[in-house]
Amino acid sequence: MALLDNHQGAQRSQGGMILKARILEILLFIGLSFLISGCSDSTSGEVIIPLESFDPSTINTINWMSKLDDNRKLNEIVLPGSHDSGMSKCVDCSSPAGITCDLSKTQEWDIEHQLHAGTRYFDIRLGYEKGKLISTYHRQSSGDGCDGEDFPHLMEGVARFLKHYPSEFVIFMFSHWRDTPKHYPDAIKVLVDINLTEWEKFFKSITKDPTDPDSKGRELLYKKDVSIYDNILATPVSELRGKIVAVFKNYTIPGQSLYDPSKGRFFYMDIGPYPWEKGPWEKTNFPVYDEYSDTANYHTMKKDQLNKLDTFGGFGSPFLFVFSWTLTPKWYSQLSVIGLASSANKSLPKVLEKEVWPKQKLPNIVYIDLVTTQTNQCIIQYNNDVRTW
Repeated sequence: MALLDNHQGAQRSQGGMILKARILEILLFIGLSFLISGCSDSTSGEVIIPLESFDPSTINTINWMSKLDDNRKLNEIVLPGSHDSGMSKCVDCSSPAGITCDLSKTQEWDIEHQLHAGTRYFDIRLGYEKGKLISTYHRQSSGDGCDGEDFPHLMEGVARFLKHYPSEFVIFMFSHWRDTPKHYPDAIKVLVDINLTEWEKFFKSITKDPTDPDSKGRELLYKKDVSIYDNILATPVSELRGKIVAVFKNYTIPGQSLYDPSKGRFFYMDIGPYPWEKGPWEKTNFPVYDEYSDTANYHTMKKDQLNKLDTFGGFGSPFLFVFSWTLTPKWYSQLSVIGLASSANKSLPKVLEKEVWPKQKLPNIVYIDLVTTQTNQCIIQYNNDVRTW
Protein backbone atom coordinates (compact mmCIF):
# COMPACT_ATOMS: atom_id res chain seq x y z
CA MET A 1 0.00 0.00 0.00
CA ALA A 2 2.81 2.34 0.85
CA LEU A 3 4.46 1.50 -2.46
CA LEU A 4 1.21 2.29 -4.30
CA ASP A 5 0.84 5.59 -2.45
CA ASN A 6 4.42 6.52 -3.31
CA HIS A 7 3.86 5.58 -6.96
CA GLN A 8 0.65 7.65 -7.18
CA GLY A 9 2.38 10.57 -5.46
CA ALA A 10 5.22 10.41 -7.94
CA GLN A 11 2.71 10.38 -10.81
CA ARG A 12 0.92 13.43 -9.39
CA SER A 13 4.27 15.18 -8.95
CA GLN A 14 5.36 14.31 -12.48
CA GLY A 15 1.98 15.40 -13.85
CA GLY A 16 2.27 18.69 -12.01
CA MET A 17 5.73 19.30 -13.45
CA ILE A 18 4.47 18.56 -16.97
CA LEU A 19 1.53 20.92 -16.46
CA LYS A 20 3.83 23.69 -15.19
CA ALA A 21 6.14 23.14 -18.17
CA ARG A 22 3.17 23.40 -20.57
CA ILE A 23 1.97 26.60 -18.90
CA LEU A 24 5.47 28.07 -19.08
CA GLU A 25 5.70 27.07 -22.74
CA ILE A 26 2.38 28.78 -23.50
CA LEU A 27 3.39 31.94 -21.61
CA LEU A 28 6.69 32.10 -23.45
CA PHE A 29 4.89 31.67 -26.76
CA ILE A 30 2.42 34.45 -25.89
CA GLY A 31 5.28 36.71 -24.75
CA LEU A 32 7.31 36.06 -27.88
CA SER A 33 4.25 36.64 -30.06
CA PHE A 34 3.68 39.95 -28.29
CA LEU A 35 7.27 41.01 -28.85
CA ILE A 36 7.12 40.12 -32.52
CA SER A 37 3.77 41.80 -33.17
CA GLY A 38 4.08 44.80 -30.89
CA CYS A 39 7.77 45.61 -30.67
CA SER A 40 9.18 44.93 -34.10
CA ASP A 41 10.30 47.97 -36.10
CA SER A 42 12.73 46.19 -38.37
CA THR A 43 11.87 45.08 -41.89
CA SER A 44 14.24 42.16 -41.38
CA GLY A 45 11.68 40.60 -39.04
CA GLU A 46 14.09 40.49 -36.09
CA VAL A 47 12.64 40.83 -32.61
CA ILE A 48 13.42 44.09 -30.85
CA ILE A 49 14.51 43.79 -27.24
CA PRO A 50 12.51 46.11 -24.96
CA LEU A 51 14.58 49.01 -23.68
CA GLU A 52 14.21 47.96 -20.04
CA SER A 53 15.68 44.52 -20.85
CA PHE A 54 18.58 45.79 -22.95
CA ASP A 55 22.15 46.31 -21.75
CA PRO A 56 23.61 49.26 -23.72
CA SER A 57 27.16 48.25 -22.78
CA THR A 58 26.82 45.42 -25.32
CA ILE A 59 26.65 47.90 -28.23
CA ASN A 60 29.73 47.87 -30.45
CA THR A 61 30.07 51.61 -31.02
CA ILE A 62 32.63 51.20 -33.80
CA ASN A 63 30.12 49.88 -36.34
CA TRP A 64 26.74 50.30 -34.68
CA MET A 65 25.19 51.61 -37.91
CA SER A 66 25.69 48.18 -39.48
CA LYS A 67 22.54 47.15 -37.60
CA LEU A 68 20.41 49.96 -39.05
CA ASP A 69 17.94 48.84 -41.69
CA ASP A 70 18.98 50.07 -45.15
CA ASN A 71 15.54 51.60 -45.63
CA ARG A 72 15.64 53.69 -42.48
CA LYS A 73 15.66 57.41 -43.27
CA LEU A 74 18.16 59.96 -42.03
CA ASN A 75 15.37 61.67 -40.05
CA GLU A 76 14.48 58.37 -38.33
CA ILE A 77 17.76 57.86 -36.45
CA VAL A 78 19.13 59.02 -33.09
CA LEU A 79 22.75 60.12 -33.62
CA PRO A 80 25.34 60.82 -30.92
CA GLY A 81 26.67 64.30 -31.69
CA SER A 82 29.85 66.09 -30.66
CA HIS A 83 29.83 69.81 -29.81
CA ASP A 84 32.95 71.80 -30.79
CA SER A 85 34.25 68.48 -32.03
CA GLY A 86 37.84 69.43 -32.84
CA MET A 87 38.68 70.85 -29.42
CA SER A 88 40.43 67.90 -27.81
CA LYS A 89 43.56 69.97 -27.34
CA CYS A 90 44.51 73.62 -26.81
CA VAL A 91 46.88 75.33 -29.26
CA ASP A 92 47.90 79.01 -29.48
CA CYS A 93 45.71 80.07 -26.59
CA SER A 94 45.33 83.70 -25.67
CA SER A 95 46.51 84.52 -22.14
CA PRO A 96 45.94 83.50 -19.44
CA ALA A 97 46.31 80.15 -21.21
CA GLY A 98 45.16 77.96 -18.31
CA ILE A 99 41.81 79.67 -17.99
CA THR A 100 41.18 79.89 -21.72
CA CYS A 101 42.00 76.20 -22.21
CA ASP A 102 39.50 75.25 -19.49
CA LEU A 103 36.89 77.28 -21.35
CA SER A 104 37.93 76.19 -24.86
CA LYS A 105 38.58 72.47 -24.53
CA THR A 106 35.35 70.51 -25.03
CA GLN A 107 36.57 66.98 -25.78
CA GLU A 108 39.18 64.56 -24.46
CA TRP A 109 39.42 62.54 -27.70
CA ASP A 110 40.22 63.63 -31.23
CA ILE A 111 37.62 63.07 -33.93
CA GLU A 112 38.95 59.68 -35.01
CA HIS A 113 38.62 58.36 -31.46
CA GLN A 114 35.16 59.92 -31.16
CA LEU A 115 34.17 57.98 -34.29
CA HIS A 116 35.28 54.75 -32.64
CA ALA A 117 33.16 55.73 -29.62
CA GLY A 118 30.08 55.97 -31.85
CA THR A 119 29.74 59.69 -32.57
CA ARG A 120 28.39 60.35 -36.06
CA TYR A 121 27.52 64.09 -36.06
CA PHE A 122 30.36 66.60 -35.70
CA ASP A 123 30.40 70.36 -35.18
CA ILE A 124 33.38 71.69 -37.17
CA ARG A 125 34.62 75.29 -36.66
CA LEU A 126 37.56 76.40 -38.78
CA GLY A 127 40.08 79.20 -38.85
CA TYR A 128 43.20 79.91 -40.84
CA GLU A 129 46.23 82.13 -40.32
CA LYS A 130 48.72 82.61 -43.13
CA GLY A 131 51.57 80.13 -42.92
CA LYS A 132 49.67 77.74 -40.69
CA LEU A 133 47.34 74.79 -41.24
CA ILE A 134 43.59 75.28 -41.28
CA SER A 135 42.50 74.26 -37.79
CA THR A 136 39.50 73.98 -35.52
CA TYR A 137 39.01 76.64 -32.86
CA HIS A 138 36.86 77.71 -29.91
CA ARG A 139 37.14 81.42 -29.19
CA GLN A 140 35.16 84.52 -28.35
CA SER A 141 34.55 87.12 -31.03
CA SER A 142 37.44 89.06 -29.44
CA GLY A 143 39.76 86.15 -30.26
CA ASP A 144 40.19 84.94 -26.67
CA GLY A 145 40.33 81.16 -26.56
CA CYS A 146 42.30 78.41 -28.30
CA ASP A 147 42.80 76.53 -31.54
CA GLY A 148 42.43 72.76 -31.59
CA GLU A 149 42.84 69.83 -33.97
CA ASP A 150 44.11 70.74 -37.43
CA PHE A 151 41.94 70.08 -40.49
CA PRO A 152 44.31 67.66 -42.31
CA HIS A 153 44.63 65.46 -39.21
CA LEU A 154 40.88 65.52 -38.79
CA MET A 155 40.20 64.46 -42.38
CA GLU A 156 42.81 61.72 -42.34
CA GLY A 157 41.18 60.27 -39.24
CA VAL A 158 37.71 60.07 -40.75
CA ALA A 159 39.11 58.62 -43.99
CA ARG A 160 40.89 55.84 -42.11
CA PHE A 161 37.74 55.11 -40.15
CA LEU A 162 35.42 54.88 -43.17
CA LYS A 163 37.94 52.74 -45.02
CA HIS A 164 37.67 50.07 -42.33
CA TYR A 165 33.97 50.55 -41.47
CA PRO A 166 32.01 51.18 -44.69
CA SER A 167 28.70 50.44 -42.96
CA GLU A 168 28.95 53.80 -41.16
CA PHE A 169 28.35 57.36 -42.32
CA VAL A 170 29.45 60.63 -40.78
CA ILE A 171 27.90 64.11 -40.81
CA PHE A 172 30.28 67.06 -40.70
CA MET A 173 28.48 70.30 -39.93
CA PHE A 174 30.78 73.21 -40.78
CA SER A 175 29.26 75.79 -38.47
CA HIS A 176 31.73 78.63 -37.84
CA TRP A 177 34.46 80.51 -39.72
CA ARG A 178 36.93 82.49 -37.62
CA ASP A 179 36.64 86.23 -38.21
CA THR A 180 39.29 88.16 -36.28
CA PRO A 181 42.44 90.09 -37.26
CA LYS A 182 44.60 87.88 -39.52
CA HIS A 183 41.63 85.57 -40.06
CA TYR A 184 39.36 86.22 -43.02
CA PRO A 185 36.35 83.90 -43.22
CA ASP A 186 35.92 84.31 -46.98
CA ALA A 187 39.51 83.18 -47.57
CA ILE A 188 39.04 80.24 -45.18
CA LYS A 189 35.94 79.10 -47.07
CA VAL A 190 37.76 79.19 -50.42
CA LEU A 191 40.66 77.22 -48.93
CA VAL A 192 38.30 74.65 -47.46
CA ASP A 193 36.47 74.34 -50.78
CA ILE A 194 39.77 73.70 -52.56
CA ASN A 195 40.98 71.36 -49.84
CA LEU A 196 37.87 69.20 -50.03
CA THR A 197 38.60 68.64 -53.71
CA GLU A 198 42.18 67.72 -52.88
CA TRP A 199 41.06 65.43 -50.08
CA GLU A 200 38.95 63.47 -52.55
CA LYS A 201 42.23 62.34 -54.18
CA PHE A 202 43.59 61.38 -50.79
CA PHE A 203 40.43 59.45 -49.91
CA LYS A 204 40.72 57.41 -53.08
CA SER A 205 44.38 56.70 -52.44
CA ILE A 206 43.82 55.24 -48.96
CA THR A 207 40.67 53.28 -49.90
CA LYS A 208 42.36 51.43 -52.75
CA ASP A 209 42.50 47.66 -52.47
CA PRO A 210 46.27 46.90 -52.25
CA THR A 211 45.66 43.42 -53.65
CA ASP A 212 43.90 44.74 -56.78
CA PRO A 213 46.10 46.70 -59.23
CA ASP A 214 42.97 48.03 -60.96
CA SER A 215 41.42 49.39 -57.77
CA LYS A 216 40.82 53.14 -57.96
CA GLY A 217 39.63 53.58 -54.39
CA ARG A 218 36.32 55.16 -53.56
CA GLU A 219 34.94 58.62 -53.01
CA LEU A 220 33.98 59.35 -49.44
CA LEU A 221 32.12 62.62 -49.87
CA TYR A 222 28.39 62.08 -50.29
CA LYS A 223 27.18 63.85 -53.42
CA LYS A 224 23.78 64.29 -54.95
CA ASP A 225 22.75 66.05 -58.13
CA VAL A 226 20.04 68.20 -56.57
CA SER A 227 19.37 71.87 -55.95
CA ILE A 228 20.44 73.48 -52.66
CA TYR A 229 16.70 73.82 -52.00
CA ASP A 230 16.00 70.07 -52.09
CA ASN A 231 15.58 68.53 -48.64
CA ILE A 232 17.73 65.36 -48.23
CA LEU A 233 16.54 64.25 -44.78
CA ALA A 234 14.43 61.40 -46.17
CA THR A 235 17.55 59.83 -47.72
CA PRO A 236 17.79 56.11 -46.81
CA VAL A 237 20.74 54.75 -44.87
CA SER A 238 21.73 52.54 -47.83
CA GLU A 239 22.61 55.66 -49.85
CA LEU A 240 24.75 57.18 -47.09
CA ARG A 241 26.86 54.25 -45.94
CA GLY A 242 30.59 54.77 -46.14
CA LYS A 243 30.21 58.51 -46.76
CA ILE A 244 30.93 61.91 -45.24
CA VAL A 245 27.84 64.11 -45.47
CA ALA A 246 29.32 67.64 -45.45
CA VAL A 247 26.82 70.37 -44.61
CA PHE A 248 27.77 74.03 -44.47
CA LYS A 249 26.39 77.02 -42.61
CA ASN A 250 26.99 80.53 -44.00
CA TYR A 251 29.09 79.11 -46.84
CA THR A 252 29.05 82.09 -49.16
CA ILE A 253 31.44 84.87 -50.08
CA PRO A 254 30.37 88.23 -51.56
CA GLY A 255 28.67 87.59 -54.88
CA GLN A 256 29.23 83.83 -54.80
CA SER A 257 27.74 80.75 -53.15
CA LEU A 258 30.00 77.78 -52.49
CA TYR A 259 27.09 75.41 -51.87
CA ASP A 260 27.00 72.64 -54.45
CA PRO A 261 25.38 69.28 -53.54
CA SER A 262 26.76 67.69 -56.73
CA LYS A 263 30.25 68.30 -55.28
CA GLY A 264 29.34 67.32 -51.73
CA ARG A 265 28.67 70.82 -50.31
CA PHE A 266 25.15 70.75 -48.85
CA PHE A 267 23.20 73.76 -47.61
CA TYR A 268 22.68 73.70 -43.82
CA MET A 269 19.85 75.87 -42.45
CA ASP A 270 19.49 76.67 -38.75
CA ILE A 271 15.72 77.07 -38.38
CA GLY A 272 15.44 78.00 -34.69
CA PRO A 273 14.13 79.47 -32.52
CA TYR A 274 10.76 79.63 -34.29
CA PRO A 275 10.68 77.40 -37.40
CA TRP A 276 7.31 78.59 -38.62
CA GLU A 277 8.65 82.16 -38.94
CA LYS A 278 11.59 81.22 -41.17
CA GLY A 279 9.79 80.90 -44.49
CA PRO A 280 10.76 78.10 -46.90
CA TRP A 281 13.36 76.55 -44.61
CA GLU A 282 12.03 73.05 -45.26
CA LYS A 283 13.20 73.31 -48.86
CA THR A 284 16.90 73.62 -48.01
CA ASN A 285 19.15 70.53 -48.09
CA PHE A 286 19.66 70.15 -44.37
CA PRO A 287 17.39 72.16 -42.02
CA VAL A 288 18.11 71.69 -38.31
CA TYR A 289 16.53 72.98 -35.12
CA ASP A 290 19.56 73.63 -32.91
CA GLU A 291 18.98 75.99 -29.98
CA TYR A 292 21.32 75.51 -27.06
CA SER A 293 20.45 76.80 -23.58
CA ASP A 294 23.45 79.12 -23.10
CA THR A 295 23.68 78.49 -19.37
CA ALA A 296 26.02 76.86 -16.87
CA ASN A 297 23.05 75.82 -14.70
CA TYR A 298 22.15 72.16 -15.16
CA HIS A 299 18.49 72.44 -14.12
CA THR A 300 17.89 75.43 -16.40
CA MET A 301 19.48 73.60 -19.34
CA LYS A 302 17.54 70.39 -18.70
CA LYS A 303 14.16 72.14 -18.49
CA ASP A 304 14.88 74.24 -21.57
CA GLN A 305 15.94 71.32 -23.75
CA LEU A 306 13.07 69.03 -22.66
CA ASN A 307 10.56 71.81 -23.42
CA LYS A 308 12.08 72.32 -26.88
CA LEU A 309 12.09 68.58 -27.54
CA ASP A 310 8.40 68.38 -26.60
CA THR A 311 7.62 71.18 -29.07
CA PHE A 312 9.88 70.40 -32.02
CA GLY A 313 11.25 66.84 -31.63
CA GLY A 314 10.23 63.57 -33.23
CA PHE A 315 11.05 61.33 -36.18
CA GLY A 316 9.96 61.93 -39.77
CA SER A 317 10.10 65.73 -39.62
CA PRO A 318 11.44 67.84 -42.52
CA PHE A 319 14.07 69.14 -40.08
CA LEU A 320 16.38 67.43 -37.59
CA PHE A 321 16.09 68.22 -33.89
CA VAL A 322 19.27 68.69 -31.83
CA PHE A 323 18.96 67.87 -28.12
CA SER A 324 21.77 70.12 -26.92
CA TRP A 325 22.93 68.55 -23.66
CA THR A 326 25.65 71.17 -23.18
CA LEU A 327 26.50 73.61 -20.40
CA THR A 328 28.18 76.91 -21.20
CA PRO A 329 30.45 78.54 -18.61
CA LYS A 330 30.99 82.28 -18.94
CA TRP A 331 34.44 83.44 -19.95
CA TYR A 332 34.96 85.30 -16.68
CA SER A 333 34.13 82.20 -14.58
CA GLN A 334 36.51 79.64 -13.10
CA LEU A 335 34.45 76.72 -14.43
CA SER A 336 35.64 74.34 -17.12
CA VAL A 337 33.61 72.93 -20.03
CA ILE A 338 34.92 69.41 -19.35
CA GLY A 339 34.01 69.61 -15.66
CA LEU A 340 30.47 70.75 -16.38
CA ALA A 341 30.03 68.14 -19.13
CA SER A 342 31.21 65.32 -16.88
CA SER A 343 28.48 66.14 -14.39
CA ALA A 344 25.73 66.69 -16.99
CA ASN A 345 26.55 63.52 -18.93
CA LYS A 346 26.19 61.37 -15.82
CA SER A 347 22.55 62.44 -15.63
CA LEU A 348 21.81 62.02 -19.35
CA PRO A 349 21.02 58.25 -19.38
CA LYS A 350 18.34 58.63 -16.70
CA VAL A 351 16.83 61.69 -18.40
CA LEU A 352 16.60 59.83 -21.71
CA GLU A 353 15.09 56.76 -20.06
CA LYS A 354 12.64 58.44 -17.68
CA GLU A 355 11.73 61.74 -19.35
CA VAL A 356 12.33 61.34 -23.10
CA TRP A 357 11.64 57.71 -24.02
CA PRO A 358 8.16 57.46 -22.37
CA LYS A 359 6.90 60.29 -24.59
CA GLN A 360 8.16 58.53 -27.76
CA LYS A 361 9.31 61.86 -29.16
CA LEU A 362 12.98 61.26 -29.82
CA PRO A 363 15.67 63.73 -30.87
CA ASN A 364 17.64 63.16 -34.07
CA ILE A 365 20.93 64.32 -32.56
CA VAL A 366 22.03 64.22 -28.92
CA TYR A 367 24.75 66.82 -28.72
CA ILE A 368 27.37 66.60 -25.96
CA ASP A 369 30.75 67.81 -24.79
CA LEU A 370 33.16 65.20 -23.42
CA VAL A 371 32.28 62.28 -25.69
CA THR A 372 32.71 58.85 -24.07
CA THR A 373 31.86 55.36 -25.26
CA GLN A 374 29.51 54.76 -22.33
CA THR A 375 27.50 57.95 -22.89
CA ASN A 376 27.21 57.21 -26.60
CA GLN A 377 26.02 53.65 -25.93
CA CYS A 378 23.19 55.08 -23.83
CA ILE A 379 22.22 57.32 -26.78
CA ILE A 380 22.57 54.73 -29.54
CA GLN A 381 20.25 52.25 -27.78
CA TYR A 382 17.26 54.45 -28.71
CA ASN A 383 17.62 53.22 -32.28
CA ASN A 384 15.39 50.14 -32.24
CA ASP A 385 17.49 48.38 -34.88
CA VAL A 386 20.47 48.05 -32.54
CA ARG A 387 18.35 46.25 -29.94
CA THR A 388 17.50 43.28 -32.14
CA TRP A 389 18.20 39.56 -31.76
